[in-house]
Amino acid sequence: MEIKLKGLTKEFSKKEGNVVAVDHIDVTIPSGKLIGLLGPSGCGKSTTLYMIAGLHQATDGEIYFGDQEVSKFPPEKRGIGLVFQNYALYPHLTVRQNIMFPLENRKDMTKEERLARAQEMADLVNIGNLMDRKPAQLSGGQQQRVAIARAIAKMPKVLLLDEPLSNLDARLRLQTREEIKRIQQRTGITTIFVTHDQEEAMSISDEIVVMSNGLVQQIGKPQEVYDEPKNLFVAKFLGTPPINVVEGFFKKDKVLLGDKALRDVEFTGEDRKVVLGIRPEFIKIVEENGIDACIDFVEFIGRDKIVIFKLENGALIKGVIPAEVSTKVGEKVKIDFNRMFIFEESGERIL
Repeated sequence: MEIKLKGLTKEFSKKEGNVVAVDHIDVTIPSGKLIGLLGPSGCGKSTTLYMIAGLHQATDGEIYFGDQEVSKFPPEKRGIGLVFQNYALYPHLTVRQNIMFPLENRKDMTKEERLARAQEMADLVNIGNLMDRKPAQLSGGQQQRVAIARAIAKMPKVLLLDEPLSNLDARLRLQTREEIKRIQQRTGITTIFVTHDQEEAMSISDEIVVMSNGLVQQIGKPQEVYDEPKNLFVAKFLGTPPINVVEGFFKKDKVLLGDKALRDVEFTGEDRKVVLGIRPEFIKIVEENGIDACIDFVEFIGRDKIVIFKLENGALIKGVIPAEVSTKVGEKVKIDFNRMFIFEESGERIL
């Protein structure tokens, strides 16, 4: 089921005036794909999800499921499955009863068929042996799987996941996100996954939609968005450790960092300040023709290490260096960059 959002807008009325949570966004979500809505708290991603679900009425714009405009439909008429951050399980019901709950009023299914569907969905999420337990007897990860099984038991056209992993510890988050991707691929249900965690979004999404202040900043495959960010916000939001941002200067087709010319560029325009974005993995220690720096900090993280370099102008930049490269705090070295992004001061990317 392809989903199209056309000019989708949501305003909330408050005492101090109207607040625009989502501002005329246009997004196409391909059929059968898992799409991540990614951005910081308050960017509009959950509000967008709730409008798709029918829990919020759009102020303006249209929502299409396939060729059908559904923005006036109530949630139960949209054919969606919805999984919340807090699981929302019925504590007095067993796992089996929780999964079967959306099927209770289905006149086209016998009780035996509903039981078989519940067992099939439980097996799909690897909790088939827990059917007689109640939510209080389950771990957080198991409860989340029950919520997913319940959402897909009615075979929805669209599966909506709102921060589904936020309440899990690090290991369970990793395990459960892998399960979500496996389930989505196996069922082929068009899935929208809301998260503020860029690692989650990049690891399981076919495409990501990066949002900020109610606006779509960029849409694309995770690696493409990471490699080619449209603006400084996207570049800063994606990446661990985060991208280094330092002041630079355009002068006569040169990019300057301090008084050091980094490289020739194909650019015409007036001399001016720019912003340089340098991902930690772009940095390397060189023997000559580099920028003078002093090693300020070293932290080992397995096969690599994080090194903080202090430049002559006092700026600190963070690099990810192979663990076998010799580094000592206080050592003077020269560094260079395999790549860098150049942004206008406004944040738009130039090169």
